[in-house]
Amino acid sequence: MSKLKSNPIIVIIFTVFIDLLGFSIVIPILAPLLALPGSSPILPGMELSQRLIVFGLLVGIYPLTQFFATPIIGQLSDRYGRKPLLIISLIGTLVSRILFIYGIVSSNIYILFFSRAIDGITGGNISVAQSAIADISTPESKAKNFGLVGAAFGLGFIIGPYLGGRFGDLSVVNFFANAFPSWIASSSTLPLWVATIFCAINIILVFAIFPETSKERITKPFKASLAITNFINAFKIPAIKWIFVTGFLFTFGFTFFTQYLGVYVQNKFSDEIQAEAKTIVNTNIANGTTKIPAEILAIPVPSVKQTATQGFTEGMYKMQIAVLSQQKSSDLFSYIGLWVVISQGFLARILAKKFKAELLLKVGLFVNGIAVFLFLFPNQLSWLYLIIPIFSLSNGLVGPNLQAIVSNSADKKSQGEILGANQSINSLAQTFPPVISGFVALSSIAAPIGVAGIFTILSALIYTKFFKPVKEVLHEE
Repeated sequence: MSKLKSNPIIVIIFTVFIDLLGFSIVIPILAPLLALPGSSPILPGMELSQRLIVFGLLVGIYPLTQFFATPIIGQLSDRYGRKPLLIISLIGTLVSRILFIYGIVSSNIYILFFSRAIDGITGGNISVAQSAIADISTPESKAKNFGLVGAAFGLGFIIGPYLGGRFGDLSVVNFFANAFPSWIASSSTLPLWVATIFCAINIILVFAIFPETSKERITKPFKASLAITNFINAFKIPAIKWIFVTGFLFTFGFTFFTQYLGVYVQNKFSDEIQAEAKTIVNTNIANGTTKIPAEILAIPVPSVKQTATQGFTEGMYKMQIAVLSQQKSSDLFSYIGLWVVISQGFLARILAKKFKAELLLKVGLFVNGIAVFLFLFPNQLSWLYLIIPIFSLSNGLVGPNLQAIVSNSADKKSQGEILGANQSINSLAQTFPPVISGFVALSSIAAPIGVAGIFTILSALIYTKFFKPVKEVLHEE
């Protein structure tokens, strides 16, 4: 225990990993709940085009509330320390996940929105962890240390979506259904309960072993409206303005891509997924893994028996399509996470020793923009696995180098505030794409992916043209 406290970066990385593990378990669940072709268990009778808009609003409310809350959490962490604020943030996440489960079980869309808002209001986990990294890093080591955090981030995205898909598998759900009620053991709620358990474990670990890294405290008057103030003022500071513009545009495009990827895959490749689901169901019925209920087999009238059998089989098809869609999304995100870990955990650290963060960021932005456009071309799902390494390796260069440049652009005492402001700007950039994507998708199911590529390339062009690295002192001694 004492060794862990004496080496804060290990504790911080582990905290980020556990947090992202729980967070990313949820990723494969949202799209099947609201955005699959056919009907929705939460919004029955609503057309897919309308559900895509509701889906976007549900995703977007989290970063919107986070936009206002994160700078406040950043200020509080500068004044009272990183540890207490991290614990409060994680408790908020725990409460929100329990509410989200209740919203699914009760099919109450309003509770789902409320739970996402609570998670956003208390969602300063990552920005506080980034501030802790900045506290213990030198300007030269920041890119490498942020790369380790990014690797933990990516590792969470490997294991989390995979667990989300596998705990939603019917065989796993049926196993737990023998011991737990349906509000725990279902393809939608079981992964969420696993995420909730991980969050509770993280709270305990942070309380027990997370060391306080902030040695200097700011006593400047507290500003509740700092989100708006930061957003406006950040673009007025020469040292920070263009890197914030770059980050805003990149995050805007990246959010378009990540929030809509699951919907895009499940709709564009729906015929492929449906065919595979029917094959699985027919095989399971043929080999006896799935048994037709005895009540149906006992029906004496052949025509009625046949109709009941077809109804049962169609129900199994729909259930398997939802589960398979969830698994396909989880596998894709896990594979993305694997290559992000390779990029941020190894490639970024090696390149950081040879090249400046400014150059690595430029290369990462351009290559990532091109990679996003490549997702538009495949007609088979398997081809996406050839594009993902290009996307993830380039994306892995953007995150840690962008964070390092932001952090190096401000003085030591202002790390919580500047990284909180950066997170606030990112949160605002994450708010609009989910909402807009539902409307954009009305023209074409692939349109949001194209928009993602445009904004990523635009961020690279803006950064190349305008950014000049200097340091800005936000708080004078």
